[in-house]
Amino acid sequence: MALPNELILEVCGHLAKRDLKACRFVSKSWSHHASEYLFSNIYISPRKEDIEVFDFVTQHAQLSHCVRYLIYDSTSFSPSYSEFDYINHLFEQATEYSDLYRKNLNGTDLQFTQFVKSCWEASATPFGAVQEFSGHDFILNGNREWEARDKYQQRIVKNGDFLQILTCGLRKLDFLDSVEVCDEWDTERLSDRWGRQWPNNDMTKDPLDPYFYGSPFGRAWGLSHPKPHSGIRDTSDEEGFATGHEEFQIITTALSQSQRKIRSFDISEPPVSIFDSNVTDILMNHSFNAYSKLEYLTLYLEDYIGSIGMTVKYESLPGLKALLGSMSGLRHLELDLPGDEWHGNACFNYRQVFPTSGTQWMRLTRLDIDTLAISVTDLVHLLAAKMPNLRELILSDVELLEGRWEGVVEFLKTSMHLLCFPLHESWQKLLHLEGRSFLDDQGDDKQNLVFRTDIETYVVHGGRHPCLRADEDVSASSNYLLGLCL
Repeated sequence: MALPNELILEVCGHLAKRDLKACRFVSKSWSHHASEYLFSNIYISPRKEDIEVFDFVTQHAQLSHCVRYLIYDSTSFSPSYSEFDYINHLFEQATEYSDLYRKNLNGTDLQFTQFVKSCWEASATPFGAVQEFSGHDFILNGNREWEARDKYQQRIVKNGDFLQILTCGLRKLDFLDSVEVCDEWDTERLSDRWGRQWPNNDMTKDPLDPYFYGSPFGRAWGLSHPKPHSGIRDTSDEEGFATGHEEFQIITTALSQSQRKIRSFDISEPPVSIFDSNVTDILMNHSFNAYSKLEYLTLYLEDYIGSIGMTVKYESLPGLKALLGSMSGLRHLELDLPGDEWHGNACFNYRQVFPTSGTQWMRLTRLDIDTLAISVTDLVHLLAAKMPNLRELILSDVELLEGRWEGVVEFLKTSMHLLCFPLHESWQKLLHLEGRSFLDDQGDDKQNLVFRTDIETYVVHGGRHPCLRADEDVSASSNYLLGLCL
């Protein structure tokens, strides 16, 4: 008896990747539904294996319609390693991921097996590994392959072929919903920053599979080589861009040229140079085209400050203001801005980051802001007039340029109808003008924790304002609103 399509789809949603592959050979119906999960996410990078699979899926009439999630692997082989560095990184990797290696050592490469086992000895050191294994075939061949990968990746990016491949493929992905830029092979990440699970075939990956990353290239690269460099590093490339700028420019340009509108964009540490006054008009226009329909956006900009003591000028970020102004359909916004504790806790103020035009985010239900200076007037206007349907508000290291937090708390309780105003994390600070504390970061202080809980409860459920004196009537909390522009 044939199973209903709804039941087949439900079954496929609980199967591992290898089982989904088997389901495709059962029948046309099973193949169709298994493919929806098996090809729901797709990888791309300037590497042959990823490009071949990307081309195959995007050119396939059925499989291209299954893709919902694109992962752009921005890790790099540049700069190349010396033999010493290659052995050193492989040693550290075998030590850090010893369980993974123990599970997958098969003894077929005797030299590599001997190397890995030597890394686990109590007296093992990277220098000792260099002395013992320098010149071995698996080291020399591995290092040569690393250099060849580096040259190929640089060539295909610089001559524009990779951008063309990516753009052409994106034009075929009519149901693409989300893009993630992965800057590091992290085997532990199983959900995004909004708590949503990754697509099915990432979630079902066995953590002891014989590779660090689930892309076609990652599976081929295996465990016998060091992982590629993180896409975010402290140095700048030879053209003067902050590291990561080129990758952002490629994915942004490809999305724009393919006219592919996405709802979710996840980039852990975007190159901050894309937001300052030096950003080109071309890249800015591509950004508008690519991201104006976003519904979920997370931006971590802590690296806008360089090394200790090298403070940037806290001037307006026109690129960021323009982008936020174009994203009127946002549902979730998480914005983590830099703060400079070495120079009087300097930080950006509201008018340097947010557009002051008539942009409204009517669909925004979750706002998370870290490190911002803002006046009470601007804060009230931002929340009440521009984000009237907000239901979850998370604030940390927010300093008022005028007014007091007691009035803000009363405003949130009476006017915003929040369902969640969490303050339980000890690092969340709310400051009055000139850094005077309303909520400090003394998380171990019992009285501090009780006060935080009382504020959360009052904003969401009402009751008695926690800042009222014991001899004051409950109605006296309305006095805190005096001076606020409601």
